[in-house]
Amino acid sequence: MPLLRLAPPAILRDDPWRTWDGTGPRPARGPVIVPRDRLADLAVRPLGVDLAPVDDPADLRPHLPDLALVRLHFAFPHDGRPHSQARLLRARLGFTGELRAAGALVLDLVPHLELAGFDSAELPALEEGDLAILARIRLPRIYAPEAGARSIWRARHAAGGGEAEP
Repeated sequence: MPLLRLAPPAILRDDPWRTWDGTGPRPARGPVIVPRDRLADLAVRPLGVDLAPVDDPADLRPHLPDLALVRLHFAFPHDGRPHSQARLLRARLGFTGELRAAGALVLDLVPHLELAGFDSAELPALEEGDLAILARIRLPRIYAPEAGARSIWRARHAAGGGEAEP
């Protein structure tokens, strides 16, 4: 499945990672993505982990130094839980590795993935022509304070009015 790198310019690339579901022979070397409950079973590097929408990212805290990738799954197209998990991993847990979106993703939500901290996305239906669409739907201004210079919230409250930054 092609992998979409989100950082501008968005490009399609081959995925070097393979997935081990916890059954069958253990991979001798990486890069490999494993289920959360099998993290302790492997000492291969680079190592990635699958996180379901109901999983607490804080449970990964002891493993974060060993992880190169966390793959967050969207159960349905407008599932907000992986966005929250991504923000927690980046802002509170300090994860600096690759955050990957997978599952029920739709093309028009890709710019929001980048804002939440994702680096890549698995989009099974993505084709080369879709990159032109992505270029047109980039969000130049975003309401969230985390958007930095692109934040509508920051510009609106810069004059001293409004509520404190969340």
